[in-house]
Amino acid sequence: MRSWATRALTVYGDAPARPEELVDLHKRVTFASAKLETSQRPPRPRPAHSPTATVVEIESLTCESCGRTFERPRQRGRKPKHGPDCA
Repeated sequence: MRSWATRALTVYGDAPARPEELVDLHKRVTFASAKLETSQRPPRPRPAHSPTATVVEIESLTCESCGRTFERPRQRGRKPKHGPDCA
């Protein structure tokens, strides 16, 4: 964006058809230059997250084929319908 705005400024010079367009082009060049400068800065260091102790919950489920209960750690997703012995 900066290149075409500076090219337009060199073509128009100080005699554009509408003076407000010249002001707009100067704003665009300034904005694009500032944006490029911020992208070239090194990224800010992020604070290191300390590992937190996770509590593992155990859930009891009932097998649909044999009716026995089995336990497993709670996790995301679909719960199993069959126990580990029947699967």
